Formats: sequence, C-alpha cells, structure tokens
Amino acid sequence: MDSKRPRREGGSNPSGGGAAGGGGGGKGNGKEPGKGKGKGSGKGAQGGDGASSSWKKGNGKGGGGKGGSGKRRPQFGRAQRVEKDSTSAMPRVLHPLEFAEARASEIKSMVKSLAERNGTKQVHQTLPRHMRRRAMSYNVKRLPVRLRAAGLRETSRTLTPSEKHKGKNEKHKKSRRHRRRLENLRELYGVRGGKAGHVWLETHMWHAKRMHMATKWGLRLAVSPCEKSARAAHRALNNACVVHDASHTGMIEVSGRRGAVLAVLNAVVSPPLDPEDTSGEVELCRLLHHPHSAEGVGAAVAPVTVLWRQQDEAARSGSTRGAGPSTAPAAAAAAAERDAPSTYGGDVEVRVWVGVPAPAYAEALDLLADADTDGGVVVCGRRGELLRFELTGPQATDVLRRALAPERTDAATRRQQEAWDSITAVGSAASFRRRAVLSLLVVDPRLTACAQGRPARPPAAPTTAAERADQLVAQRKCVELMATWPSGVAVSTVWDEATRAAVKDAHVPVKVLNERRQQARTPGAVLAPTAADARVPILLVQRPGAAPFTSGGGGGRATRTTNREGQPSRAGVSQHACHQPRGCQSGYGSGWDIIVPAGWGMAFWLAFVYGGGRAIGLHERRAMSLEKGVPSFPYDYPDTVSCRVEAAAEAAEARKKYNRRPPKRRVNYARVGVPTPFHVEWAALAGLSHTTERQWTACEQERAVRVTRLYGGLLQQIVTTQALVMAAEVDIPALIGTLLCVHVSVGGRGVPRPNATVYAPTDADLQAYSRSPTLLGPRYAYKVARSERVPIGAITTGSFSLTRGHGFAIGCVSAAATARLPSGCLRYGVPLGDTGRYRTGVEATVLVRDVNSLQYRFATMVVCTGGAFYD
Repeated sequence: MDSKRPRREGGSNPSGGGAAGGGGGGKGNGKEPGKGKGKGSGKGAQGGDGASSSWKKGNGKGGGGKGGSGKRRPQFGRAQRVEKDSTSAMPRVLHPLEFAEARASEIKSMVKSLAERNGTKQVHQTLPRHMRRRAMSYNVKRLPVRLRAAGLRETSRTLTPSEKHKGKNEKHKKSRRHRRRLENLRELYGVRGGKAGHVWLETHMWHAKRMHMATKWGLRLAVSPCEKSARAAHRALNNACVVHDASHTGMIEVSGRRGAVLAVLNAVVSPPLDPEDTSGEVELCRLLHHPHSAEGVGAAVAPVTVLWRQQDEAARSGSTRGAGPSTAPAAAAAAAERDAPSTYGGDVEVRVWVGVPAPAYAEALDLLADADTDGGVVVCGRRGELLRFELTGPQATDVLRRALAPERTDAATRRQQEAWDSITAVGSAASFRRRAVLSLLVVDPRLTACAQGRPARPPAAPTTAAERADQLVAQRKCVELMATWPSGVAVSTVWDEATRAAVKDAHVPVKVLNERRQQARTPGAVLAPTAADARVPILLVQRPGAAPFTSGGGGGRATRTTNREGQPSRAGVSQHACHQPRGCQSGYGSGWDIIVPAGWGMAFWLAFVYGGGRAIGLHERRAMSLEKGVPSFPYDYPDTVSCRVEAAAEAAEARKKYNRRPPKRRVNYARVGVPTPFHVEWAALAGLSHTTERQWTACEQERAVRVTRLYGGLLQQIVTTQALVMAAEVDIPALIGTLLCVHVSVGGRGVPRPNATVYAPTDADLQAYSRSPTLLGPRYAYKVARSERVPIGAITTGSFSLTRGHGFAIGCVSAAATARLPSGCLRYGVPLGDTGRYRTGVEATVLVRDVNSLQYRFATMVVCTGGAFYD
C-alpha cells in the first residue's frame, strides 16, 4: 500500500526536523500543510518546520534558536543568517544556596500561603478524607497536633463577644450523663423553675420518661402514656387497678372556732354542712360557689371535698412523736367516743381541709379568704404540702395490701388495726361506707414494696381448725365493718405541720437503702424496718363507684319517683344517684384515695406501680369519669370560669388546626348550618339572648348561666308543667338561664363528640322513629334556608363507651327547652321491665348532630341527678 501512495512534497519524514545549528532545539507541530512551530533557547539556527503533510500529524524537534514557520523546507545549499541572542550565555553550574538566598522572599510567601486556610475550607477540611472525623468541627483535640493551633484560631473567630470575655477559671460544662441524674435535674429545675412558669410534681421524672407531658393550670402534668393504652386502661379499670397522681389537687386549710368555720363554709358550699358532718369520719363532697346575693344563686366555682379533722382528747395527752397517730389505749379511745357529742362544741378549735381542683385553686383560695368577714377564721393554702393518689378498680385494695405495711405497735390503736385487717380481707372498696376515712402509720414503702414489680402472693388458705376459726372471726368483723364504720379511726398527726416537716426530713436516700440490701445475706430480700426508719402517717379515703340505674334500697341509690300507674310520687329525686353503666357490677369505678405528706411521693408511687397498678394520665382519667357517667371538671361545668377558660383555649387550638388546612380540605361550617363549631354559646341555648325583660351583654349572659344540680322539685315541675307550656306556648320564668346536666346515649351507629348539638325532634321525626326504632335519623338539608329542628343543648364530653358498647356522652340542655319538648317525647320514671322498679329521673328522645356531619341521630337523654356531681 505504501508503494501506491503518491509522493509527498517536503520529504518522507513525517515528524519533521530542526535546522542545523548550535546547541538550541526546535519543536514543530504540523497539523496543517506547511505550518510548524519552533521553540528553543541558546544560539543556533532557525528551528525546523514541522511536517508539511496536509493529512498527517508531525512533530519536529531540533536545535536552534527562536522557532519559525515556513511553507517549505529550507534549502541547505544556500548560506543561512545567524541571529545572536543576549540570553545565549547560560551558566553551566547552579549553586543551590545562592539561588535560595536570592529567592528567599518568594519561598517564604509560598510556605505561608500553604500553611493558611485557602478559600472557604476549614482546617479539618484540608485533611484527606480518610483522616477526617465528625467531631473535628467542634472539638479541636480531634485534629492532628500540627493543626490544633490553626483550629483554635478558627474557633476563636466564631465565638460571640460574651463568650470571648468569659473568665478562664469558669467551670467546664458537665457531661450529659451527669446532668441527667435525678438530683441534678431537680437542681436544674430549681434554678429555672421560676422562669419556666410551671411546677413539677414529685413524680414528674417518672412520668416524663413514659408519658406525654403538657403545661396545664400552672403545672407540668402527664396527659397520656406514650403507648396505645386506651383499651388497656379500660381493662385495668374493669379487672385490675389503675393509679393516678392527683397531687395537682390543692388543699386549702380552714381553721378556727367550730361555729365560725361552719358559717364560712356554709356561705360558699352547697348543700350546706350539718353539725353532724364535722365528726371527720367521712370526707364530704360539695359544690363551691360564690356567696348568694339578692339577685340569685352565686356562680359555681368547682366541686370540692371537705375533710374535717377528727378530734380525740386522748391523742393530745399521748406521745408527741411525729410518726404516729395516737398512743392512747383502747379504753381512752372509748371514753373519747362517749364524750364525742360534748367535744364538738361551738368553742372547740377545728381544722378543715378543702380539696380544690387545680384549675380553680386560686379562685377558691380568694373566695374562702373573702368569706371570712369577722376575722375569726384562718385560711391557708397547703398546695404542695400534701400529696394525693387515686387507686381505682376491683384490685385497688390488693395493691394497697402489697404496697403498705402498717406499723403494728402501741403507737397505732386497736381499732385502726382491725379496720385495716377487715379492708384487706374483704378486697372490694365498694363494700365499705361511702367516703370513709382511715388513718394509718406505715413503714417506709421502699422497704416492703414488691421487688422487681412482682405482685405479692395472696395469703394461704387455712388448713387447721384454729385457723378456720380465726378466719370466721375475721369475716364476722368484716361484716360489722361494712355495716357500721367505727369511730375514732381517722385520728392522725398528718394534720400537724411540724409532724409533716419532721417526716419529710426523715426520708432516707435510695443509696442508703441499696447499701443495706447489698449487705443483706439473701440478695433481694425484703429489708426489716429498724428504729431509725421513718414511719409515715397517711389517710385512706374510700371513693364510691357508680350506682345502678334502678331505684330503691340504700347505699346512695335513687328512690322510686313514680307509682305503678306511672304518676309522679312525692319522694322526688334522690341526691345520691350516680348512674352505673348497664352490665357492670355494683360499685363500678370505686377505689381508694391516699393522702401522703410531701417528700414521700416517689416512694409511694413506685410501691403502687410495683404492686400492680397501671399508671394513667389526664385523658384516661377523663375517659374513666365518662364511663362512670360522672361529669369531669372543668370540661362538664359550663357555668364556671375554669370551664370557659379551658373551652377558649381548646377553641383557639382547634381554630388554628382548621385554618392550616386548605379550603377544599376542610368542612364549610357555614354551609352545613354550624355557626359555632369550636365552642358552644351556652347563653343562647339557655334562653338568655331571647329574653325581653332585660338587655344582657355577652359577659353577663355567660355569668348568668347556671347548671342546676340539686333539683328538689324542679324535675317534677318540668313534667307537670309541660302540658301547660305546650298549650299556652309561654316560657317558665324560673327556668330561663338554667341548664340541666344530661346523659346522652346513641343506641345505633354514631358517636357524639364534644360540641355536638342536641336538637328537639319534630312530630314527624317521632312518628318515623316509632315506626322504625332502628332508623338512624333525618339528614340536614343544607339547601333549605332554615331547619325546623330547634337546638336545646350541646355535648361537653363524648366518645364510644367500651362498657356500654355504643356512643355515650355528657352534656347540658336548657331546662326551659326541655319543658317545651313535644308531647310523648318526655318520660318521667321509666319502668325497668317486669321488676316493679323504675329508672329515676327524666328521660327523653332527642336528636344529636356532630359539627362535621349532616346526619341527625336519634338518642336517649337522661337527666343527671345530684349525686352524679359529688362522686
């Protein structure tokens, strides 16, 4: 193939060559025909051309001076002109020292530029990737030694002026492990507690690790567990025990002469207290309200508990040790019992604890202080000095038996020991007197509590005849205790402030107890209490459960209000009826309340949890009240300031959540006929906005709303005057502005939620419902300008009731609107099958519609009686 190629011009050497000459060299590149580049130094001839081929590369190298370019190769036969260059005299030898000294400044600047950070890179970013570490960005000690100085200079440039002027002797920041210790966290809370604006309970650290916390009413409280526990808590309520830290309930101490204290309390509580209620054997439940005026009943504040200190003359002459209730023998206690009627005279100094819920504590404290006009009564807040725990469920007594170990010495009276033995033998808290109080002196629960959370074994069955005889005697005493609660068993030194301070100082750290366990011969054995261990005085308060719907009998159940013909009787409605869910055993939701001095909250709490109690928060506590049918404060008390404040906060949060959604992804409440979806206008429902006798302002309307809880003959008046109202179509003046608390049950599908509206059904709705009891209900026609159904009330708390198996809610309805219900809708004293007994109260068929639904649903409304508010 090479022989057939045409002969190229310029020679056969494609790489080209340099021209002949001196010591220089030339370089040529022939990409284009006849073109080349030359480069060289020294004295010599002109550089040669590169390859002149038009299609093949060529490089030419050779000696010569400044390279040139030419289209043709030079002709060697002719003489060439040589140009001299001033740089041709190049030294043949290089001296390094002299060369470096001459260029010292350039070398110095180069080294400086290499040592400094270039561009936006930090010092640790100049290292190779395999040498970089994440902590180098903030920890200079992670850098190599040669770069730490530069890292320190870089860190100093990022410090703020305040950090630069800090002293060198300042303590180093403690490690996170050190800061997360319990004692250090409490110290940190003490430093920042005032700035945070909320108070921690003694069990805060335990709850914060297991529950969602929220700041409510100036306290940091547990809302609900982090795990899904709604049904688990319900099962524990039915079959086991739930425990709740109710220390957010504040105690207010009222002390003075017996007559003056009674006068102050009766001015602000309903129903009024009798002189027989001052014995201190039971804890009383009352409604705290502002003093009555000439215009009407004072505004409600909150449901409260009233506990009188039980007096015992023998206790004053006994031992003054701050660890036990009384040292008097049984004979002295019996003598004091015989002298009880004369002991509680008008001039005797008494002391009363008023337990107020956290939302209304400040208002109640001011109210009680202002109620003393003569100055003979001392009102003092004891918030934080007394703790309260609630144990609820059929196994609440078993948890108490596992957690507490009463002191069985001469310091405790014989009656208290017998009462405790009877309580632990019976097991059910609902078997004893309602709100009965028992004083105990217990050993440090950390010594006797179940180790590792294992429940203690129940006592073994009797095997011998002597043991069986003792068991029969104990059972006989239990029956007597259930029939009549003994007197003198509530005497305790926990009322003394000096005693509470001494018991708090006697609290031994857990570290000391752990050292004692390590020295024990048997690991994990229960420590035997010594004389140096503290004895803690506590109070046990029985908490009753829900009573059944049926009438008759004692024990707080409702009396029969109708005869066999269905006519209302004169007996009226009992003030102690608290409706129990159908299908539940008697005493559903009963348990014990434990009042403990401050400083021992964590010790008793762990004992209850290790004993088998399941911890719950505020949400589960509210759901438990709904299952029992008991209104929950402040949510179900619309006539109180606390409820209005809580409702305003919830409405603001719901409105923010609603506004975050786009218009196409949220309900158009104006179109579905819900003017106030986030709150309830109670004044409009109560009829205050429609009265013509007086022009009410918005604030006056809210304050004028009243929820009637002690009905007396009000329910009878509603039923007997219903026909007159329907015929004359006039309002009852006494019922304007009055609300009734009701239970609403939806038998079919649907769950009533908070802020749902209760409507009065029309005659057509009742006829359709009578023909088909399974009918869901009508639907709201949003195309119609105005609905025919009139709202009569609203739902305050509602959900699906796991006990009942359908939707259940608590709400309030207008008393005047209830009296104007259609004929055949309202029923009074409903018979319970063929049992011959009747359900107490007023019952009606109503319609309920949720704010997010167009569907009306038929529901049964039952008016709550007085006892439902004082559980």
